[in-house]
Amino acid sequence: MNEKVKHSRWGEGIVIAERYNGLELLVRFDKGFRLWMKQNELEFLTKPSQKVMAVPISVPPKPPEEGQIARLIIESLRLGVVPTKYIHRFTFGREREVKQLQQWLETEGGVLHIIGQYGSGKTHLLKFLYSMCLELGYAVAFAGLDPTETPFHRPKKVYSKIIETFRFRDGDNLKGFREFLKSLGQNETLSRSLDDHIYLGQVMRRVSRYSLSFDGDPEIVELYFNWLEGKTYSCFFRPGLYDDGKAANIYCNILSGISTAAKRCGLKGLTVIFDETENVQAPWLYTYQKDRAANFLKGMTLLAKNDPGLAKEPVDYDYSPSYHYSLVGTQTGLTYHGWASHVRYAYCLPSHMKIVFAFTPTPHSMGEKEETAIYLSPFTEESKLKITEELARLYSKAYPSSITRELVTEIFEKAKNVSLLRLFIKGVIEILDFVRYYPHESMDELSNVNKR
Repeated sequence: MNEKVKHSRWGEGIVIAERYNGLELLVRFDKGFRLWMKQNELEFLTKPSQKVMAVPISVPPKPPEEGQIARLIIESLRLGVVPTKYIHRFTFGREREVKQLQQWLETEGGVLHIIGQYGSGKTHLLKFLYSMCLELGYAVAFAGLDPTETPFHRPKKVYSKIIETFRFRDGDNLKGFREFLKSLGQNETLSRSLDDHIYLGQVMRRVSRYSLSFDGDPEIVELYFNWLEGKTYSCFFRPGLYDDGKAANIYCNILSGISTAAKRCGLKGLTVIFDETENVQAPWLYTYQKDRAANFLKGMTLLAKNDPGLAKEPVDYDYSPSYHYSLVGTQTGLTYHGWASHVRYAYCLPSHMKIVFAFTPTPHSMGEKEETAIYLSPFTEESKLKITEELARLYSKAYPSSITRELVTEIFEKAKNVSLLRLFIKGVIEILDFVRYYPHESMDELSNVNKR
């Protein structure tokens, strides 16, 4: 302890504690703050104690071989998913839908509905869209609307998931929300342009000071990051980030600010993708939960459509027959949180935000007739044959084996009547497993596999 060290960014300081067998050191810097640092990021000005372990130089990992990539894809498909990194290598039979996605991304703002039955390839297409957005220069986020973890009637939970999955491409690297804010903070003009945002401005003022003149407290900045990401108690800082269902205006406002900042820093805006949107109006929800979910859904939709009422509409009391009241926008009819009625749904317009809702056909309408919609039709036999051929090619690389054209045709004939794409793919892989483990057995023996 008490070794004198120097950091390239924070200057000189004294080591006052260590953890993880000396791999991380707590340094009290001369500027007055303390910070845990990795040992290999510090230059020792005095001889370190014997307890501090030297960290070996890490060797960059070798890129995965083709066989490893093929096995990763096959094992992921066996579980019903495709690795996002390689999704472009396994997208077949959706040329029309891909063209529609490209055309929609070229427009300004807007809402897109993707509609298809379970197992029809919706999630796969959404991940392909996620990858496409990154390549075209959008910031993008993905949220599956799980009824327990991210219910749409709890806007803060949905917002927190959006922030967690927020990504943008910086050169060859994918970066997250904190890196996005820090990059904004390093540009004084961009940072100051967000000073008037009620929530983002709180963090940007600290990030910019922290990044440019180093007089901010890193621990305080960390607390503000957690607050803005929705990880803290609602009133941890002011103004509060409330957790109840009427707070949709707060989170739409923040997302509007983020999309505007993305546009200002050279990105095309923000695309938010929602999967399993049918859960918004699930039959097991209470009426008040459905109402709050519908309000949040409407707010996000109008934000993507750049509705002019979102930025400056007056707010008034709306008394219900049960003697409760709500604060409602006089132009949009949207509900406002009682303690944040001054926060409008839009930070500024246009919002530069695009929204995608994916769902299965349900008795209640999601308003798909009013929006641009893509209906996923069943895969043709030609598309299924291409998928079978690609699966066989990947399988032969993942588990070195010889798969003939005749065998591929036989496998396809055995599985082609499975209507759901997810089950079709898993079925083809299971047949390939059977052929690998029982190479001398006839395909007619498949019905007896489970009896062995």
